[in-house]
Amino acid sequence: MKKSKWDDEQLEELLRQMPKVTDYRDPRDIYQNISSKIKKRKKQNWMMPAFAGAVSLLLFLILTPGFLDLNRSANQEAKDEANNDLISKTSDNHSISTEKMEVIQDMELSNENENMKPTSTEQAITAVYEEDLKKYDKIIYAIPDENIQNIVPVTILVDKDEAKNWFEQFMEMSSSLSEQEWGLSNYYPLNAVIAYEDSTVQVDLPANHNYGQGSAAAETFFKSLNETFSSQEVPIDKIIFSTEGQPGMKGHDAVITELPIKKENNNGYFLFQPINNKKPFLVPYPKSYDNIQNAFEDMEQPIPEYELMQSISENIKIERIVEKDQLLIIYLTKDSQLENDENTVYSIEAILLTAKDFGYDTVKFENAPIEKIGPFNLSEPIKVPLSPNKRFLAENHKK
Repeated sequence: MKKSKWDDEQLEELLRQMPKVTDYRDPRDIYQNISSKIKKRKKQNWMMPAFAGAVSLLLFLILTPGFLDLNRSANQEAKDEANNDLISKTSDNHSISTEKMEVIQDMELSNENENMKPTSTEQAITAVYEEDLKKYDKIIYAIPDENIQNIVPVTILVDKDEAKNWFEQFMEMSSSLSEQEWGLSNYYPLNAVIAYEDSTVQVDLPANHNYGQGSAAAETFFKSLNETFSSQEVPIDKIIFSTEGQPGMKGHDAVITELPIKKENNNGYFLFQPINNKKPFLVPYPKSYDNIQNAFEDMEQPIPEYELMQSISENIKIERIVEKDQLLIIYLTKDSQLENDENTVYSIEAILLTAKDFGYDTVKFENAPIEKIGPFNLSEPIKVPLSPNKRFLAENHKK
């Protein structure tokens, strides 16, 4: 129904032009009569009484302004009811139909959203895969744990920005990491001036830095740098150190001027669960295995001295392994009892990350008792992840 744009003065002028009507009844009787008719309105033949009531009410309001002030609240209620009665039955039916359609649409949207929600096993995914890079770029930081025992590779997904190269994003994000919330040590940003040019990273340290104070601190520093810069998308050959512009940095027992970057391969991935962190990390154990079979065997057991938990669940029993170029085929025993739960998702990701470290592109599981675990279809070859331990920064993550 088209909304009237008339104001009070226009309505009064229109009513003045109508024929004069004189009513000698008491205004209260008029009001009570109108109110009782409104409340007792019938479903049939309701438009004419309602219309008459509305006109009478308007006349009453103009002819008795003093009474209006005394009964403003009651008259307003009557006006509202009378005006509502002026809506046609067709409009009422249309409103009801519209409301029903809105309810149905809301239910359909709710069901659609419910179907689109990831399951708990899909949310258990920890690594970065190709589909993640459709919207994001990845920056990897190797962060020591709080006990300086494990170097944890963490992949930060950042919004694609063609105006910035990887190094600019690396430096920008390093001051926004949430290491302590993740249960790791507060390591970044580094206490240094860092530059990058021609496959070389330059690290200029202040004289009072503590990265070389003690063998453990120096070893952790060099391992973190090596793991960080060997994992980026661009090739980096070496790191050159200086102290306040002078060549070299003081290490534990020597002056270090240069660190060649070398990618560590053939590692097995274990579960690391920091205190107060719900989602575990998958961490490469610093041991280079001769073959992937030996790595899998170790991954079935914890490593207490490093606080690493077994990453291959007891329900996953590997019978044999077959290698076909970049495809790794894993035959499971018949008594393997895989379940679609978080622990099995972690186990599969640990196997995939280890396979990547050994140079495989895809992994195929044979004799799996179920077809799907989380997002993984075990009836088909599964692509290995791009990097471990996916994290978003709070200000960067868009759901």
